[in-house]
Amino acid sequence: MTPPRPPYVAADRQGLSSVDQQPLAAPKMSVSVFPGDQNYQDNIIFDRSWILNSGWCEAMVALREQARAQGIELGTADRVPMEQSDIILFVNLPTHRAAVEQIRQRYPRPLLVLIASESPVVQPHAAVRSNHQLFDRVFTLKRLKGDPMKYHRLPAGCAFVPNPAPADIPFTQRRFAILVNSNVNSGLLRASRPLNVFDQGRTIRNGGWSLPLRRQLQVSLGSRYHLRRRFARAAEGLDIADFDLYGQGWEPLRSGWFHRFFPESPWRQWRGPLNDDKLHSLSHYRFAFCYENFAGSEGYISEKVFDALAAGTVPLCHGDRHLRRWIPASCAVFRDDYSSDRELLRDLLRWDEARWRACRDAGQAFLRSDGAAPFHANAYAEDVLRGLRGAVEATP
Repeated sequence: MTPPRPPYVAADRQGLSSVDQQPLAAPKMSVSVFPGDQNYQDNIIFDRSWILNSGWCEAMVALREQARAQGIELGTADRVPMEQSDIILFVNLPTHRAAVEQIRQRYPRPLLVLIASESPVVQPHAAVRSNHQLFDRVFTLKRLKGDPMKYHRLPAGCAFVPNPAPADIPFTQRRFAILVNSNVNSGLLRASRPLNVFDQGRTIRNGGWSLPLRRQLQVSLGSRYHLRRRFARAAEGLDIADFDLYGQGWEPLRSGWFHRFFPESPWRQWRGPLNDDKLHSLSHYRFAFCYENFAGSEGYISEKVFDALAAGTVPLCHGDRHLRRWIPASCAVFRDDYSSDRELLRDLLRWDEARWRACRDAGQAFLRSDGAAPFHANAYAEDVLRGLRGAVEATP
């Protein structure tokens, strides 16, 4: 029986050729990807059509392509059996710790390796050291003290630079700004019930993982989902006609228990889900909203800002405290430079074509520079493979 695919998988798979599906004749090393909660089967995680509009797909395709070029067989568990592998690879922590314990007991020979690349808001427990005891090597975004043979730090974030040629749509023909994000119902006022704010921590602990209260509070305070709503309301308040809001969850009916008593006004500039190609859509705007969902100092930066740059628009950035180390001030607008979203929007409305084009061209120069190189899919792939080779070579 064919396992069901996640709902976000594209129906028309174009990423893998039949030749690429064939196993290597005599691999130097074999890596089996644990199916996980998202049911990775049939090498779907290495397919460009796995998730629409995601640089993560390119990174995983690059990982498998480079692995094969180096004589490493890398595939999902149905393609590379766990019992025949040198490494069993976990892409983020599964819901239940018992799943890892069972794999460790059933397959004692392969090394267990974790890639903890998800946002801290989504997996706050991924950086908790006690959750790494079952793994032989751990890739993390956050720098963790400990055995250097066990911990391998990933490059800042998991933002993979796409390579399309930006559409050169004239400044006068572009709409003002676009926000493409889901309206996540997090926080006390947006939960369906008040006590639901504790659901994530309860689910993590019920799964057998450790999540200290201090860590849970740290991540909760760093969550920035609410800034999406605040920005959208500021644009509404200024009556900006050519500001467009796309994504899931902006229907007032999903506003939480509080708004059942104090109804939330509709989002006037919401246009529904984005059904077009993301980069194509971004290219028709002067500015693109690129706030991250977490603003701590853990090295997390997603594809948002790079999607905007690749589409030839100017990103509006907010996120990791060290974001300016990676994104030059000349090619982006930083929320921290303004006292409010209204002040930011009023300033952007005053930009003329010369100022906008200078910023946009600086962004294109940055994408071609060495500064953007660590964010390319091939760089990520080589970094991971270097860590995997090192783990096997260090094994007695």
